[in-house]
Amino acid sequence: MLTPAAFIAQVTAKWPATEERGCASRHGLLYIDVDQLNVVNEDHGMHVGDEVIQSVAGLICRRGPEGTLASRIGGGRFAVLVPGCGIEPAARIAEELRSAAIKLSCSRGEKPLLVSLSIGVSRIGDRDRPLQHAMAAAEMACRTAKERGRNRVEIFYSNAQNFSRRPASMNLAAEVSAALACDSFELLAQPILPLSAAPADPRFEILLRARAGDGSRLGLEKLQGAGCEALIRDIDRWVVEQFTRRLADCRDLLRRHRARFSLNVSAASLVDGEFWSLVEERVRDTRIEPGTLNFEFSEEAATGRVGTIAPFMYRLREQGISFALDNFGRGVGSLSNLNSLPVSCIKIDGSLSRDLTDNAKSQSMMVAIAQLAKTFGLETVAGHVETDAIRALAARLGVDYGQGFFIGKPLALDQAIRDLPLYACFSAPADLRVAAGSRSAASGN
Repeated sequence: MLTPAAFIAQVTAKWPATEERGCASRHGLLYIDVDQLNVVNEDHGMHVGDEVIQSVAGLICRRGPEGTLASRIGGGRFAVLVPGCGIEPAARIAEELRSAAIKLSCSRGEKPLLVSLSIGVSRIGDRDRPLQHAMAAAEMACRTAKERGRNRVEIFYSNAQNFSRRPASMNLAAEVSAALACDSFELLAQPILPLSAAPADPRFEILLRARAGDGSRLGLEKLQGAGCEALIRDIDRWVVEQFTRRLADCRDLLRRHRARFSLNVSAASLVDGEFWSLVEERVRDTRIEPGTLNFEFSEEAATGRVGTIAPFMYRLREQGISFALDNFGRGVGSLSNLNSLPVSCIKIDGSLSRDLTDNAKSQSMMVAIAQLAKTFGLETVAGHVETDAIRALAARLGVDYGQGFFIGKPLALDQAIRDLPLYACFSAPADLRVAAGSRSAASGN
């Protein structure tokens, strides 16, 4: 079983030779996902879930024809290249795997252990970036198999008519999947700085930028609510893995120049035990300094899920990870969430900042939120601070930190980390904003 990087490298290495022989379209690609692995983990424990993954990996390796390349690409998901095989024969191999996986089911303790696979099938076609497009198409077919009841094989027939009938969200999902498969994502960091003169370590929100094959920017926010939960969870995992790897690379610098970095968590990942297990594993393996990592999630995502997410948060807080409630003031569950979740910061919804200088109601709400936060012992961040007037007023109203283009534009994560020593040279918020703004301008963001 290859690593994802080795899988891509070996498939890419094979591609020129097969293309010269004109048999590119005779490569089949399978995207395999173990159904309801989270249920297995909850009912039987993570160790049993790992055993299921290993058993499925063994099936793939034993049943693939000669020359098959396979990789575990995360969680219970696998990519399999079947060389010299058209899409229909590849589908028959997928059906054999699906049927064989069912036989792994058994009774285990008081609850049954049910194993099944959803498999998407595509082919590598004669077009630019063939592997990435085939991977995205196979993943889409796999999602269709999930939506139609799981434990089935679905085929993606790549032709112009098929593409034209897909909704815009599906086209976007295909582009994003392709970008994810070839690491065409970039991590940015936007400064979050104090609004008062009190000294404080710099903070940053980690943002994600993705580009399509033609260089255009992909609107990742449009995936929300478009039936792309599995893809969104994959993106969250990618961010955690890449970001923690980067922090591990600069561990010594972060010990000398402390900073806090906030990662956004989607509603889909917020209730996903596998996601939080990955976070725990990465924090443990990379030995991230306590207080460096923060996760923020929207108030809407937390509402109605407190009982599920609170245990994850309390466990991770013991490892030095903090949490922030985002978009505070937009929903209706604010007080309940504050009382039930171990958050240390609330980010005030940006709609209150945009018209803060002209709207008395927005000013009153911001004062109320700032006072409420102090009652709970929480810090506050005002978003969308786009002018000095908004910054000054938010500070007078009692808000602790600000984020927005006036405070600092997003810049490349590596640049933000390299600039950390600069923040030690400044004490006043205005000086910090000047430093952040000049670096943003220099980076072209």
